Amino acid sequence: MFAYCTTSVIRSELNFAIFSNPNASRRIVNALAWIVNALAWIVNALAWIVNALAWIVNALAWIVNALAWIVNALA
Repeated sequence: MFAYCTTSVIRSELNFAIFSNPNASRRIVNALAWIVNALAWIVNALAWIVNALAWIVNALAWIVNALAWIVNALA
């Protein structure tokens, strides 16, 4: 939904800038700002995914460590 709304705004801004001259440069800058904002959202989402994967790897390391303690205690 976010992607659809963002691309819709970018398309409307660029179409308006191309087909009507008044304030065209402002419209193009606004469309570019939306593109940069969308890229920032994507980078942020990727950072959240990497962070979640790091938490999962950390949890697995804790489980392996606990199993090693159990095996060590039984040995």
